[in-house]
Amino acid sequence: MDCNPIRQRVLVTAPVADVYALFLDAGALGELLGEPVGIEPQEGGAFRLGGNAGGRIVKLEEPRLIVQAWRRDDWPVEEYSIAVFRFQDLGERTQLIFSHTGVPAHCAGDVRQMWYRLWQDLKRRFQPADGPGGTGASPAATPAAEETEQPAPAAGRS
Repeated sequence: MDCNPIRQRVLVTAPVADVYALFLDAGALGELLGEPVGIEPQEGGAFRLGGNAGGRIVKLEEPRLIVQAWRRDDWPVEEYSIAVFRFQDLGERTQLIFSHTGVPAHCAGDVRQMWYRLWQDLKRRFQPADGPGGTGASPAATPAAEETEQPAPAAGRS
């Protein structure tokens, strides 16, 4: 059984090409995540995030869209979810509109938290030296209406 879709938005103070490229650069993404990352940056290419998640790149439209068939290692082998990253060009800023569907309900809270932490790290990576007040950088991820500012802890975790 899957959860309600995860929908989140984040405003990043960086050009769209830079933000898009980061998600296809194993070294840069690995540095951001703090763990090894492997990416074959083409449609059909595999990706691996640390030791517990991976999948395939389903679609790329540079610099606007990345679609991934995504799964954690603790899911059944045939079970994948779909992660969609849409990048909106706002000049020197990028609006990242994210959705993740098909996440099993038992781990939806953990996955939601993981994405939230990634957006915070992404914003810090591109944060201007003078901070949020200097150039209009957004201070926090802006979740869609069905998300809360700080996602609630996953229920029923052991």
